[in-house]
Amino acid sequence: EFHNTLGTSYLELGRPADAQRALEASLRITPDNPRRLWRLGEALNQQDKLPEAVAHLEASLAIAPDLAVAHATLGDVMGKQGREGQALVHYQAAVDADPQLARAHARLGVAYAKQGQFAKAEPHLQQYVAIEPTSPHALTNLGNVLFQLRRAAEAAELLGRALQYDPDYSAAHVSYFQALLAAGKQKEAVAALHAAHAAMPSVAPLAHRLAWMLATSANDDIRNPAEALQVAERLSANAPPNADNLGVLAAAQAANG
Repeated sequence: EFHNTLGTSYLELGRPADAQRALEASLRITPDNPRRLWRLGEALNQQDKLPEAVAHLEASLAIAPDLAVAHATLGDVMGKQGREGQALVHYQAAVDADPQLARAHARLGVAYAKQGQFAKAEPHLQQYVAIEPTSPHALTNLGNVLFQLRRAAEAAELLGRALQYDPDYSAAHVSYFQALLAAGKQKEAVAALHAAHAAMPSVAPLAHRLAWMLATSANDDIRNPAEALQVAERLSANAPPNADNLGVLAAAQAANG
């Protein structure tokens, strides 16, 4: 039990190699404990020791076929190995075994989304948000799926909530202004794009989009040629010349006469 607790603590600290050693010591004493086999599989997965991870996770599930966390981790390993179909099977098994396991709903929803099956992804990501309503990751994943389902207003509301919980969450920033634009909220979209650029000034596509909108918008409340030129000049100075950067710089210069 001591070795197991030590290994679990190392896992939570993000020290999988130390966790592996402690869990191996635990399993030398109790070799058929399914949760300890799962934790060792998780430690091996985090070190990308994938064949060893599979062996321990399958051993865990041979003893406890309904151990949801072992199915979820095995799904992760299968995904890393490019075995997407088997990953889906194990994520579904994890959800079936424990409908309250947020991680399983998250993985299954994202797996469906990567395949473009957004309608199948939505209920799992809705459940992920229901279990972890303050998780920026959960809110952003669901927001992105709703955006793909052409429900831009709902997507924007979720992405805005994600940024309330974590103002520096880059994935939410990138999606938020796009959802606002799609919802027809152009002023709010530009404000969100300003916030995204401030949070991630080195991300060139955000700077490019901001400069373009400030230079070319027909809306006087949004158009700001002077700021567009500042953003475009910084973008061109900090990145190798390319057609996109030169094009937005030309648009900003034209807007300034």
